[in-house]
Amino acid sequence: MEELKRSVSGLEDFVGAPTTDNAVSLSIKNEQHDEQIATLKSAHRDWVKEFDARMRSLIEDFSEFVNTVKENFRGVDMEISVLKRALE
Repeated sequence: MEELKRSVSGLEDFVGAPTTDNAVSLSIKNEQHDEQIATLKSAHRDWVKEFDARMRSLIEDFSEFVNTVKENFRGVDMEISVLKRALE
């Protein structure tokens, strides 16, 4: 019995003795933290998926914009070369 008291005393020293009758045990707090961590991980996963989708969309839009600008410059380049030939 004395050894059990020493073990409990050691645990209380390590974990902390309950201060009130309404104290929440360490295992319950641990479960609550696990739930909170799972919620945060899920939110993070969802955010990463949404961010990835937005970035892919942005890259596609930017790529289309670059291609449009290239086409516009090709047209201008052709017009300039025609004008150069006409002026020669």
